[in-house]
Amino acid sequence: RYSENRESDWSLESFKVSGDVLIGGELVVGPSFGVERSSFLLEDQTDRVYGAHVRWNPGERTQLSAEVEQRFFGIGWDLSLGHRMPFMTFSVNWNRSPVTSTTSVGVVPAGADLSAFLSSILVTRYPNPTERNALVNNLISTRGLNTSVPGTIDIMANYAQLQNRVRATWVFLGPRNTVTLSAYRQTLQQLTRSD
Repeated sequence: RYSENRESDWSLESFKVSGDVLIGGELVVGPSFGVERSSFLLEDQTDRVYGAHVRWNPGERTQLSAEVEQRFFGIGWDLSLGHRMPFMTFSVNWNRSPVTSTTSVGVVPAGADLSAFLSSILVTRYPNPTERNALVNNLISTRGLNTSVPGTIDIMANYAQLQNRVRATWVFLGPRNTVTLSAYRQTLQQLTRSD
């Protein structure tokens, strides 16, 4: 629940049944189906959920799993691959699912100008100052933001979001040192009833 406005409140409840079929001792496949009730944008709706999942373990060090479902916002998925060796491990995960805002975009100190703060966030994506200022002004006007900050505020989206994220991690395990390299790409957009 978000305290700012009631239309931002949302909940998601689901009930699913799935089955598994073991093929050849290392491959598991199966269907899933059920219902989910979503409540957001001042509207309650119940939808059917259906999809399939696969888990493949060709050995004790490698695992591939995938789940794809038709849901109220379109197609959602969770795909992951992991492999480990004595000296290194790597994993890749890609998912598309509804989330609440879990991370802050930044903190604006008291007395700061919100327009300048938002402009500094967007400077790498929109290097043209005229285009960036137009975008910032649009953000402020469409969301009804106050540009004069009376106290410290944490900038977070106050609505449910649809997240599409891919992450890859590689870990080198030395006798005395461990080196980790991680990269990700994430897009978030306001969650609506359909794509």
